[in-house]
Formats: sequence, structure tokens, C-alpha cells
Amino acid sequence: MSQILEMAPGYISLEVVFGRLYIKQMAPSMVKHGGSGPTFSIAEGVEFLNGPNFRQGCVGFSPILSTLGGDANLLVSITPPGENSWRLFEKETWYDIECKFAGPKGDCFIIELNAESFQYRCRGPHHEIFTIYMHNPQRAWDMKACGVRSAALGTDLRFKYITKSLVDEVEISSDGKGDVTIKFPQETGLRADIQTISMRQVARYHQKKQGGDSVLSYFEASITSSRLPRYFDENINFECGDKATWDVSRLESEGIFEDILRPAFGMITHMDPIGSSNSAIRGIDDQDAFHEALVEPDANKKKPVFW
Repeated sequence: MSQILEMAPGYISLEVVFGRLYIKQMAPSMVKHGGSGPTFSIAEGVEFLNGPNFRQGCVGFSPILSTLGGDANLLVSITPPGENSWRLFEKETWYDIECKFAGPKGDCFIIELNAESFQYRCRGPHHEIFTIYMHNPQRAWDMKACGVRSAALGTDLRFKYITKSLVDEVEISSDGKGDVTIKFPQETGLRADIQTISMRQVARYHQKKQGGDSVLSYFEASITSSRLPRYFDENINFECGDKATWDVSRLESEGIFEDILRPAFGMITHMDPIGSSNSAIRGIDDQDAFHEALVEPDANKKKPVFW
């Protein structure tokens, strides 16, 4: 499936994301809860999940790991077996300004504004080209490997004008408590409305080899390869029918896929404490989902079992 990336235009990425897999629209009688047995056998459950009546729209994934900064420090202190430790090399703060053109069918677009340099870019919403879920029954967290793309809108004159006009007019201030206020003029004449503004704080870590109520703050984590941009940047200015000069077999032969998956599998086995002391179930798009990290002791194995 990763071969689709070779012809995907715009900004693309390939990464493994930590989070929690959950199933939406499932009746309570089909969930093992509080020690009471389910009304179906394991074999029946597997048959149901793999059957034609189980729609893909019933599967959800929440990337929110925790709302505590201490958990973020704990996460990056985890060293995958046989690997070197993570080392911080870059911190950035971005404002993601989601806009929409006026009218019922107005297109959405996002302006990413760097809080320090005021550099910016305009892109379309993120779309997952492909997704592979990896469930860990004996662990608190799951993973998904995904290819993601968004349209590069910076060369379109319409978006170019709107983006520059908004960035030129924005006023950003901060008080002594760290609260940030962002102001835009009420009348811009741009026929585009600002929907939401999110602050995104990014900390990037490298793995040095020898010879990644309503809660307003949370953290997510993913792993990718720092070698990918030199290939994926080619796709930004693709036109219809273009194909990259690189291919997936080249990425595989250079060990890029292995470099992403190896530390991810090594870390997931040590992440059970992350988010255990706070609510990490935000970002769920279905209120009826059974997405808690339910855990009960296994009397035979003498260790927690997640399900």
C-alpha cells in the first residue's frame, strides 16, 4: 500500500503513531466488562470482526496519550531494547489556523504559522492514504502505521493572497501567565472565515546511531524517519499524472521502514504507565465507543491484562 505515496501530490508523511484503537457502535452486551463474561465466544468475536457486516467505519483510533507533561518526559526516556536513547534536537511552536470559504460548500484549508519565525504555509486537511492498525491485547496502547497527505496550496493565487493577508494582519500577545491571545481584524474582505486556532508544540527527538470536561492541552507521539523529507519533498509540486523518481523498494532497501518500525515495537512494550493517571480518551468521535484502557488482573499470570 505504501506504493501509493509515489504518486501522491502535496505534503506527504509516513509514520507510526501511538494511540488507542477502539470500536464504535458496539452494543454493551458484546463487551467483556467487570469480570462478567461476554455473550459470545472468542471465535465468534473474531468471526464478527472479520465478517462482511463489520464496517470499517466502526473502527476508530485516538492518538491522545496523556494530558500531563510529565508523561511526555517519561515517554522520551524510554529506550527501545538494543537502541540508543532519544535526544532532543528541535522545539517549535505552531499556530494551526483552520479556515473555511464562505458558503455551505466552502473548502476548508489550514494556515500553519510558526510562532517564532512567522514563517507559514497553506495546506489542505490531512487525509490518510492508507492505515494499518496494530493492536496489542496485553498492552495499554496500540499503534497505527499510516501514509498521510495534504494538498500544497501555497502556489494557488487565491490561497496565496488570503494566507499572506491574514498573516500580515494577525496580532499575537502573551500575558505573564503564558496565556496567548490571537487577534484578527473583524472585516478582512477575504470571503473566508476562521473556524478554529490550535497551538501545536512540537518536540523532535533523534535516535543517534553508532559509527518523535474539555481538555485543552494534551500530547501525541509518532515515529518517522528524518531521511524521508529528501524524497517526499519532490511530491509537493506534483501535477496530475506525475510520479516520483524514488520508489518504495528504494526506501525499503535503505532500511527506512525498519528504522520506523523497530523503535516503535521496542517502545510500545514499556508504555503502559503513560496516561494511567489522567483521562486520555479525548478526541473520540463517537460517544458510544468503548475506548477506555480497561484492565483486570489475570489470576494465572499474576499480571495486568488489557482488553
